[in-house]
Amino acid sequence: ATLQFRRGDLLPVMKRSQYQGGRSAWREVPHDACPRFDRATSIAFQGLPPDFGIDPSEGQEYKIAFSFLNEQFQTPWITLADGRGLF
Repeated sequence: ATLQFRRGDLLPVMKRSQYQGGRSAWREVPHDACPRFDRATSIAFQGLPPDFGIDPSEGQEYKIAFSFLNEQFQTPWITLADGRGLF
């Protein structure tokens, strides 16, 4: 079966995170944060919220990965916090 997208169609995205040696399961990204087909868009990470439960200076990296089209395409791990206090 061939996937056919029209301009503006929602592209479903899944995400997972890696922290303290563990990895989360894939979770669906809310539709209002998903990209649209054939539309130039971007997102910006503003850092992790203080109540997120992660201490970025404790020596542990926090990473996130994304999956598109039912895990057919996956990004490599993206470091959001390097474990040395840098985001």
